[in-house]
Amino acid sequence: MVRMTYKTIFALLLLVGFVGLDAQGRPIREGEKTLGEVLRGRKVMAMSVIKKAAVSKRAQVRAHAVEACERLERGEARGLVFDAIEDEHAGVRFAGAVMVGDLRLADGVGHLAELMKDEKKRQREMRRELSARGLDRMMRRKIMGRYGLSCSVEAACLYGLFVNGVDVNISRMAALLSRDDASLRGNVVMLLGKMGDVSAVPMIREARFRKIEKIEASKQAIVQLQAAEAAAKLLSVEAGATELSIIRANAYSMTPEVRVFAVRVLGDLDDRLVIGALETMLAKETDPQGKVAARLTELQLAAAESLAKMGNQRGLGVALEACAGKNVGDARVGVLWRSYAARVLGEFRGNVRAAGALVALLGDESEDVRLAAAMGILRLGEGLEGF
Repeated sequence: MVRMTYKTIFALLLLVGFVGLDAQGRPIREGEKTLGEVLRGRKVMAMSVIKKAAVSKRAQVRAHAVEACERLERGEARGLVFDAIEDEHAGVRFAGAVMVGDLRLADGVGHLAELMKDEKKRQREMRRELSARGLDRMMRRKIMGRYGLSCSVEAACLYGLFVNGVDVNISRMAALLSRDDASLRGNVVMLLGKMGDVSAVPMIREARFRKIEKIEASKQAIVQLQAAEAAAKLLSVEAGATELSIIRANAYSMTPEVRVFAVRVLGDLDDRLVIGALETMLAKETDPQGKVAARLTELQLAAAESLAKMGNQRGLGVALEACAGKNVGDARVGVLWRSYAARVLGEFRGNVRAAGALVALLGDESEDVRLAAAMGILRLGEGLEGF
């Protein structure tokens, strides 16, 4: 007997004209159901998925669950965020500290102050480790990596305290930006952009020009794009014209990861002047002989995401194809694709087909995909009567 996998079932549904599953698990044919009918009863299930992800054995999943807290009721989000602040993994603590700021959880200020003290203590201990003799290069790199993560948590604490009205010394951000750590610098400029303080723009621009030693050119370019995005968010279109032109130019970079990052940033910045260009990126690549590529590219999905954020839903077919897990490579790659596609589908506001696909993805075998689908469902359901 042939066992029907999730991906096989999803692909067959698309093939015969169905667009997903309704709240009772029945296939939906296009035009049959309203968005409310498709999502009815799914809010509780989505919230349950997020709560389970918050206690996952995998730190990356726990961190993503914290990011989903912005979609939860304030009371439920608070508990998950405060638990994250005390997590053993720095990446989860970082997400928790950022969310205290994003949600303006004023009662979390004390937690952040304590966390910042703890991080400084961790940093002192790691500096002592680094001063020990006989450390090999690999061990030194591991300690430096942990040190950079701890510094990112410290920066997130400063952000959370600042936006909750606490007088903090923002000059510490400048010191953190001076470190030759791409992840740390990217995190700090992102947080400065979220603070809403225009006086931080010179600091951000200086960070964009400062080179990081011994890293790949693509990573350097992405940090520069993060800085450009942060400055553009703080400035008017006219004042941030230089940053915007840098981001637009990198949407045509010869380096795939840089190009994808730039395309996603254009959607976050709501740059409607590039809608036409993004629409052309939805098409599959062709070889010199004109043969169309069988596989999707991450660029297509990034273009679909940015267009959807601007209210353009022409990329829906790309996202649905990625959800089906077809033509994307091996199983591990398929999980990454379905997770990303689920996040993209959450941007297709009011779209029944997107909702149906997300409901189906709640039953995926991967916790990463289920979490992304839950986040997408809560986003689509925002403001929907009876959701």
